[in-house]
Amino acid sequence: MIHNIYNFLIFGGTMLAIHIISTIPERLFIFAVIFLILYPLTKRLAVTKKRRLVSAVVAGLITLPMGLYLSGTILKSFPVIFAFIMAALFFISTRLVPAKKKRLVSAVVAGLIALLIDSTALTDIHRALFADPSVIRFDRGHFNALGIDRGHHILYAIGDGVEHIHAYNTDALNDMPRLSELETGKAETGFSFNDRMQEIYIVPRIRKGTWTNEYKQLDILDSRSLTLKKAIPIQSAQGVGGQWIEWDPHTGYIIVASESGRKDLENATLILDREKGKVVKELSLAPMNIFLHPSKPVLYLSFFQDRNSNEIISYDLKSLAIIKRATVNTRMDRMAYVESANELLVTAPARSLIYRLDGDTLAVKGQIKSSFGVRTIAVDPKRNLLLTLSLVTNVLDVIDLNTYKSVKRYYLAPWLRSIVLDGEGTAYVSCFSGLFRVSYAPMRRGT
Repeated sequence: MIHNIYNFLIFGGTMLAIHIISTIPERLFIFAVIFLILYPLTKRLAVTKKRRLVSAVVAGLITLPMGLYLSGTILKSFPVIFAFIMAALFFISTRLVPAKKKRLVSAVVAGLIALLIDSTALTDIHRALFADPSVIRFDRGHFNALGIDRGHHILYAIGDGVEHIHAYNTDALNDMPRLSELETGKAETGFSFNDRMQEIYIVPRIRKGTWTNEYKQLDILDSRSLTLKKAIPIQSAQGVGGQWIEWDPHTGYIIVASESGRKDLENATLILDREKGKVVKELSLAPMNIFLHPSKPVLYLSFFQDRNSNEIISYDLKSLAIIKRATVNTRMDRMAYVESANELLVTAPARSLIYRLDGDTLAVKGQIKSSFGVRTIAVDPKRNLLLTLSLVTNVLDVIDLNTYKSVKRYYLAPWLRSIVLDGEGTAYVSCFSGLFRVSYAPMRRGT
């Protein structure tokens, strides 16, 4: 019971941070503008003979934005409930307009409007007012997992808002993407691109409820034609959410790991033999993220299901055994690797930190400060840069790994999800409102 309450508070706080806290400056600005317009209007009109006119103006200012908001969200299929709410708001507004309450009425109306404007719309306005030529949104939609074929200039994307794998030509992002015939079940994760073998690995999702899914097979596609090459039957554990996929070139194994509310969920992580098409090992571990060492058959798993599971595990894919376990006293999330320093980087969203762990011993070597809510990270080894995405600030932060200082920040959108780098100074970022290209350090000609 306590575990469920704890997770609910974490989830609820995250949702509030993403949709409200991340856009507080924009909402305060809108509140001030509307209040400064509405208060003089009500002050001028709020006389006895014009009480009804004031009521109508106030009712309209309340119901119009709320109507637009509600009609496009959960109430769009319930016109009776929608009409009832609108009528109730009109009645309330007529009761709140006596002359002595003009300031209160104006503040309430301005506050409602500022609070209920969609966070995506607010960030669209922010980017329009403070345009940055380095940031381009080239598609709209609910996207998550990404993969990039640097040699062929192709970006792959899936997400909860699309039913097929999308393949974009990064040299012509305005062109329509190619779509796979294979349907993904609107999978958000469970996707990986294998550059060496030119393959895509994806686990199509079968929804079992609001928070749980089922997975029946791992599909292997040719990345160039987006056609199915092979399917490996799997049976996911009960009560799993998203999935993570990695391919190890040393063993040929494909690792499919499932997220869950329980860390020790039975058979949550599967190690598959790519050639034989069968499971070689089942692990009763449900990590929140997995990451493969760039040059060794070592898999890292991070956990943060509750206060007692903040752990990092390194796993040997040749011996199929755990190498090291380490506990970090915070909720950890995504990982990256700095091979030149032999460091595993792990994000701590609630502390605005990235922990630097020794790649072998998992001992904490230091910390890197970043944006509040920092979650997803990627390393640019050419420039020794770390790129981070925040769930709360809507910002891509570029950090110099020589000094551990931020060198540039780019404002994008709410709920930033995944990031891939093209190796030439361009990052591609997914979120719930679309796909972005960020030119954070373009290569100069002749270099």
